[in-house]
Amino acid sequence: DRFDVDIVVAPDGSADVTETITLRFQGGPFTYAFRGVPTRFTGGLSNFEVSENGVAYTPGNSPGHFSTDVAQTSTEVRWFFDPTTDASRTFTLRYRVKDVVRLDEGQANVRWGAVPPNHDYPIAASRVTVRLPANAPIGHTETWEHDADVKVEGSVATFDATKIGNNQ
Repeated sequence: DRFDVDIVVAPDGSADVTETITLRFQGGPFTYAFRGVPTRFTGGLSNFEVSENGVAYTPGNSPGHFSTDVAQTSTEVRWFFDPTTDASRTFTLRYRVKDVVRLDEGQANVRWGAVPPNHDYPIAASRVTVRLPANAPIGHTETWEHDADVKVEGSVATFDATKIGNNQ
């Protein structure tokens, strides 16, 4: 139903990312969800946390736990919960991305695929907020694969999109 992302860029070029994901399970039962977080064009990912309704999951492979698996181009985060059928649940995934800011032709650019490019389900709505350090003005914003309403206020850019189709 929703895939909201808050990206807080630090002066060192890293970013703290918080994803709030509302999944609507149809049929089932389902006992886990997962997110492949890309590592390409980054210095790596760390500090993973998963929670639901303010309750933190801990490392492991049973309900109330999560695991991470580092692959060549992504880290897969998988979180486990009690069997769920025909229900919506909201999860929060947090992590740190190293080196998300890159220099291109003398300009500092934040390039991050906030919404996963490969998903075999539609996303009804998404809000992505990018927060730069206070002294870093936003010169240009751009979206890929799907249009969004963009609002820039100082060093904060917000992207709102609806009806995101499969794999957009």
